[in-house]
Amino acid sequence: NIAVNFVKEAIKTGYQIVVVDGGSSDEFKSHLADLGVYVQTEQQRGLSPSRRQAFAEVSSIPGVEVICWTEPEKISFVRDCLPQAAIPIITGVADIVVPKRDEQGLTTYPYDQIYAENKTNNVWMDVLRAHHLLPKDSKDFDFCFGPRLFKNTPEVKEVFMKAFDFSKRGDLALDKIIDPELWPDASLL
Repeated sequence: NIAVNFVKEAIKTGYQIVVVDGGSSDEFKSHLADLGVYVQTEQQRGLSPSRRQAFAEVSSIPGVEVICWTEPEKISFVRDCLPQAAIPIITGVADIVVPKRDEQGLTTYPYDQIYAENKTNNVWMDVLRAHHLLPKDSKDFDFCFGPRLFKNTPEVKEVFMKAFDFSKRGDLALDKIIDPELWPDASLL
């Protein structure tokens, strides 16, 4: 099981794990708890509310300086890259780290996914630069990769705890189906 292997690797490496669960079996949740995971029952449906719940829970664990969210399939990131990604936060150089895959890492994905993720990343960077949120010569972010790290302080955590709303534009069909709370990155910048 990918999730169990991820948890075992993370705990072996010395990390605290918080899982907000929205419907797994009691047996699975018990197994995670036996491995040392803080398992919390999802209080509000949706990816973004669940992430905010996990952030609130993990930020209250004594000694946690850096909060990282990632997906269970990112075992190699946790094992090989997480310590390096956390260094800018621990040393006070950064408050937020958005890791980026190298070109070789991208080649492990299907062509259509590589194309879509590169296009999405380019659009995000164009928007950030056009609105002067990043300098024109800034390095590109890899928004599609997934893992994010941030400093466990109230000021920085607040950025990730904000719930977003979607302004309805009338009686459009789109208005009936859009709910930012269901989006995985609605709690991102």
